[in-house]
Amino acid sequence: MTTALLVAVMVVLYSFQSLFLKLFSSSRSAGEDTSTVFSISYGAFAGIATLLVSGFHFAPSPVTWACGLINAVVLLLYNLAMIKASKGGSYSFQMIMCLFGGITVPMVYNALFMGERLSAMQFAAIGLMLVSFVLMNLRGLSLRGSSKSFLPWCVLIFVT
Repeated sequence: MTTALLVAVMVVLYSFQSLFLKLFSSSRSAGEDTSTVFSISYGAFAGIATLLVSGFHFAPSPVTWACGLINAVVLLLYNLAMIKASKGGSYSFQMIMCLFGGITVPMVYNALFMGERLSAMQFAAIGLMLVSFVLMNLRGLSLRGSSKSFLPWCVLIFVT
């Protein structure tokens, strides 16, 4: 039950994040570097929230700095891809790529590089996600009218 609740919370949080990215990108003019502004704002908010929660005690190790820098680059790429994709095509397809990548990429990585075995339930979940993807496409999800850069941005969303 806890796992189902956590997955449901993850879906809701992903949806809110992408909604705010969509609203933010829609409110900015095309000439502005929207992803950089959003990433800096998001990073500042996360940093301040972390400092508040920790009681302003911050003693990072070199590993913490390295992980922080890697995370910053990945989040910048993710936010850039979300913003560019939201301006270029279907929001539904973008969210499918976000959720599908956010679940399957870590599962497959753990299986290939961390030596974990995927359970029957995980294989069933991947199968159900593929079925839902096919069913959504049958119901009229189309990439017609999308910009030529929409699909590459969605692939970047999938892997980040």
